[in-house]
Order: sequence, then C-alpha cells, then structure tokens
Amino acid sequence: MKGRWAVEHGSRTLGFICDEGPWAPQGRYSTWSPYAEVPGNSGGFFQDPAEAVDVVVCLWPQSPASIVQKTGAPAPQIVVAAELLDAEWSEEGRCVYRSEIRGEDARLAGEAAAAIRQDLGLDADAVRDTARIAARPAETAPGQG
Repeated sequence: MKGRWAVEHGSRTLGFICDEGPWAPQGRYSTWSPYAEVPGNSGGFFQDPAEAVDVVVCLWPQSPASIVQKTGAPAPQIVVAAELLDAEWSEEGRCVYRSEIRGEDARLAGEAAAAIRQDLGLDADAVRDTARIAARPAETAPGQG
C-alpha cells in the first residue's frame, strides 16, 4: 500500500481511501467505511480517487433533514418515503435505518438516502450515488487482495 487518506467532513472521519498501487487489478484505490455492509467494510476499488471519495461519502448515514436541506423537499415527504422504502427493503434483508430512531430524527443508510432522492425525483446526483454504491465490488476488503 502506497498511502492512506481519511475522508473527512467537518470534524468527522467518514472513512478511508488506500492507494493499493497502479498494479492492483481490481482498482488502484480501495475504500473503507464503517457503513459498508460487506465483510471488511470495503466500499470497493476504483481507478479514480474522486470516485472512491464519492462512494465513502455516499455510504455515510444521512438524516431526513439533510435531504430536505439538499433538495428543498418537505420533511414529511422524506419521512414517508423512508417508511415505504423500509417496508420494501426489509423483505430483501436490506437496511434503511441506521438506528431505532424514526421520523425526522432518523439516520438513514447512505444508499437508502440516495434511493429516496432518486425515487422522489429530487436530485440528479442521487442516480449517480445509487449506481456507484450498487456497482461497487464487494468481494475483497482493502488489504486482502
């Protein structure tokens, strides 16, 4: 490994990017996030460091209020969308909420927040975020390649 960088937002460390070197077959930059739902918490491997940072940011939990702030949508609309998505995803064993708290104080999984923004047509970036999270290679954790 050539280098490791923290992805930060304010005083929070969201995850890490590791430079695996140009010879890494699965991608030069590996990502780690405490919210990646795969063994080893790998967010995937990427050739572009900016794409790796985007994935770490997308995986971080969001509140309905942060979606309201980004999109201008009414908070009750976001809360209802999260509840509907939770009913759908729970059948698939997927996680929408990151805690037992519901409503406007809930913490939504990054993938769920992106899906809500996309489903409600609120944010063109949500399409990109959802695709990046869904497409991330998850077979190998950083340092286990």
